[in-house]
Amino acid sequence: MTRMASAARPGGRGGPKDRRRTNLVALVNGKSGGKQGEKLIAKIRKHVGDANVLDIVKGGPKAAFKAHAADGPNTRFIVCGGDGTVGWALQDLDAVRKEGILQQDVAIAVLPLGTGNDMARTLKCGGGYSGGKVLPMLRKAAVSDTQRLDRWKVFTLPKAQWCSSAK
Repeated sequence: MTRMASAARPGGRGGPKDRRRTNLVALVNGKSGGKQGEKLIAKIRKHVGDANVLDIVKGGPKAAFKAHAADGPNTRFIVCGGDGTVGWALQDLDAVRKEGILQQDVAIAVLPLGTGNDMARTLKCGGGYSGGKVLPMLRKAAVSDTQRLDRWKVFTLPKAQWCSSAK
């Protein structure tokens, strides 16, 4: 099951082993939002560090999930992009879970980029990033409550095939 967050305080008071500290990992689609993602990568790196910001155009979300799988239960991911980017990240998360690399629930926040962010609006993540300050959004992603998100697939069959299988 995937948990969705609106967006743990980046950093925190202790060192890396501090159990209260949230490890925030940003998966940014550098091409999203008219390449707005490229600018966002630099802004987020200032707050969470180079290792925790990945341009998923270069390697995909799956590589990022694998790289941070052992980071522990205080790790949250923030996916920055449009509906396609969020869907891609969730699909790759499912694949990593099927491989047994991740077993626990994973918290994912969405920072919408671009214009068609129906999923982000439905999840009440806002209408989109417009180039403002990033730190308040990262803080929100780090401490927001999570909610379970059911995901399912719909398969369609041609009518002839459906009718023959009903017999």
